[in-house]
Amino acid sequence: MNPENFGAREEIRNPEGLNLLELPKAVESPEEIEINGGKALIIKPEGFADAEIIVGARTGDPGEAVWDKATFYEKADIDPKRIVGIKQAHTANVKEIGAESAGIGATFKKGDEDERITTDDGKGIDAAWTKDKDLGFVVATADCVAVMVAGKDKAGEEIVGIAHAGIAGAQQDIVGNLLRDMKENGDANQETLKVYVGPNINERNYTVMSETMTDEQVDKVRGGEIIVSNEDGETKIGLTKITESFLKFKERYGEEFQKLYGRELAANDVYYIDKNDNGDLELHYNLNAMVFLSLIGNGVAVENIAFSELCSFGDNLPSNRRTKETTGIFSVVKTK
Repeated sequence: MNPENFGAREEIRNPEGLNLLELPKAVESPEEIEINGGKALIIKPEGFADAEIIVGARTGDPGEAVWDKATFYEKADIDPKRIVGIKQAHTANVKEIGAESAGIGATFKKGDEDERITTDDGKGIDAAWTKDKDLGFVVATADCVAVMVAGKDKAGEEIVGIAHAGIAGAQQDIVGNLLRDMKENGDANQETLKVYVGPNINERNYTVMSETMTDEQVDKVRGGEIIVSNEDGETKIGLTKITESFLKFKERYGEEFQKLYGRELAANDVYYIDKNDNGDLELHYNLNAMVFLSLIGNGVAVENIAFSELCSFGDNLPSNRRTKETTGIFSVVKTK
């Protein structure tokens, strides 16, 4: 891709060269509420009659309002004693959680102790599911994605799951791991699964790399080399984790993508290069595209997928890129 071919930064959200995927949009009617001198949104996406999905997001600057999990539960009429908090750590780990854990980690901390549930050996969990009645999960995000899944098992019982996917989790296919575990260990009926992908940072604002990065930063994202042969011989190209994950996703989910779109999955479906206002090259990442590939590649029907139209950065929600806050969006999925 040649950055010189791209359009004006502010005028074109997706510059020439980016394959903009027409992702299915959620039907949302956010309710604006007053919170301690500020404002927040309560979002209940349509189309999920068999489960409860509720998202709360502070709007404006952090200093304008007190917004925490307790406030969210109160405003959204959620009983925290029926909610479980998992210790998000940008992993690929999934865990089934039952009613015996109800209320644990719902407010994340009790005094100085972090109560969120981990793996048996104390590692983080970024996806969880349950079939127990009147039980749900909460995750906190800013630019990352909360992916909420609801459906039935093959016996007709309700099953729900949630995944926290930032760039690291998406690359490790945390969403695919959740779906596979729900089907393999929870006997989920694939045809019934519906998914809501909550507010997150869109591809236009998700800048992950520029040519002004320090050597130390470059080393953190570099993942090896790919060799390209042409008429001039062999050329070695640095392979970042983003490129590496794209190639793995293409191998794993490319066939399903081609069936849906009638073309091969391309790198610029997932990321693209642009110039910032200073003329430096930047790499932009389409987090939603990676999540979408995991969903369709694991058998979720497109008509059962709904992406929020809200952008954490562009719609004045809490954003790592804007406010440096990481606990402004709370997402809950719960069985009835």
